[in-house]
Amino acid sequence: MEEFVAKCQHCGNETVQFVLHHEVKEEFGYDNAGNPHSYIDFLCFAVCKTCNNYSFFSIVDGNEGNEFSLYPLEKSIHVSIPKIVSKAYTEALKVKKVSPTAFLLLIRKTLEVICKHQNAKGKSLKEKIEYLHKEKGMPELILSVANSTRSLGNLSAHASDFEWTNEDAELIDDLCQILIEYVYIIPDKLEKLSKRMEDKMK
Repeated sequence: MEEFVAKCQHCGNETVQFVLHHEVKEEFGYDNAGNPHSYIDFLCFAVCKTCNNYSFFSIVDGNEGNEFSLYPLEKSIHVSIPKIVSKAYTEALKVKKVSPTAFLLLIRKTLEVICKHQNAKGKSLKEKIEYLHKEKGMPELILSVANSTRSLGNLSAHASDFEWTNEDAELIDDLCQILIEYVYIIPDKLEKLSKRMEDKMK
């Protein structure tokens, strides 16, 4: 394999990656159902055609489309996150490196989608977040995370004279992930743990 197309985690572009070196390894893992299986992992050290930065990819079975950036580390979407939410969040991630301002606007949209999926009531996004806090037991800290993300999304829409940076985008992304983890990922993991404990006790 001399080259492949993948999203560069440096510049955010879906572009050609030139392979400088690769290794092939047989790995063992588990599928979504928990069944063991083996696969071939192509580990590629590559350089981006667009920005000339270096990345390290894992390509499962060597199939283009199955690549995952190990460096810089690519964010993966947890299986517990509903499609409507993961779609909105993925759209935001696509522009994070290209336009921090657009990223913040799409993160605000992701918050709106989360509130809709959680059947939050209210006329404004702020009221809907307050609903999740009061009616669904969202902790005070998570409420602050959601409101901070919402406020910065609002600033992105109106403060055209302010230049957002990649560091700002990374910070907001971290906060958004905390919210998503609280709403979806932690409950999913607790449910799986509870089920395993029940199975052990049978």
